[in-house]
Amino acid sequence: MFTDVVGYTALTERDEAGAVRIRDAHRELVQTLVKQFDGEVVDATGDESLSIFSSALQAVDCALALQGALRSHPALRVRIGIHLGDVLRRNGEVIGEGVNVAARVRPLAEPGGICISEPVYQMVRTRAQVRARPLGQRSLKNVDQPLAVYALDSEEDAGAQAAGRTRRR
Repeated sequence: MFTDVVGYTALTERDEAGAVRIRDAHRELVQTLVKQFDGEVVDATGDESLSIFSSALQAVDCALALQGALRSHPALRVRIGIHLGDVLRRNGEVIGEGVNVAARVRPLAEPGGICISEPVYQMVRTRAQVRARPLGQRSLKNVDQPLAVYALDSEEDAGAQAAGRTRRR
């Protein structure tokens, strides 16, 4: 699971102290929630974080909890990308296809959103608390084959979208 703070670079230009506070809040929240979902934060550089989980379900549940917690922090918007793939541990680093694809999926998420790859979708598609919208096949930088990508909405998000459609009618 890759996360990054939306607009962080621009924020550092406008308000460096505020940007540092937002980055620190992001790191603290990610550390807390990843631990709660039995994951491990393996890298946190700048405004990004990389976490690994033994289960795609745990990663998705953590991402949904993270975005839910951030609803009360409007200045802190995060994009999340999740992929299910092999990773290797080497000299304290986590590398491999799983990391590379998650990093490429993350920028496809809307600010405050979560994007997942097809393998993750197959693991969570029957979960009641998750709604997935297909974004189609995407060509990802330095990835040979296009990959189906989905945007996730929690039940709360899906309910709000349905209410919005109902009001417009």
